[in-house]
Amino acid sequence: GWGGGGNGPVGLVIFADPDYRGYSLQVRGSIDSLYGSGLDDEITSVRVISGRWELCNNANFGGQCVVVDRDTPNLKTVNMNDRVSSIRRLR
Repeated sequence: GWGGGGNGPVGLVIFADPDYRGYSLQVRGSIDSLYGSGLDDEITSVRVISGRWELCNNANFGGQCVVVDRDTPNLKTVNMNDRVSSIRRLR
């Protein structure tokens, strides 16, 4: 199946629908492409368990990116609703 960015502790949970609903995946590390995950260009909300995360609208962390460090019930507030294609943990 699809991996979720490694095997460390869960740092981020991504959701297809607003307010942490719908299809979700636990993210453990950086993901250079969400293709095949079921959530490429489909993420609407995120729960930040730990750390800071960069969400980008192109694969390989390209295009427009935003940093999230807290739960975000609707990515429309940061102009990234249904636009995220890669995710990476920031140090």
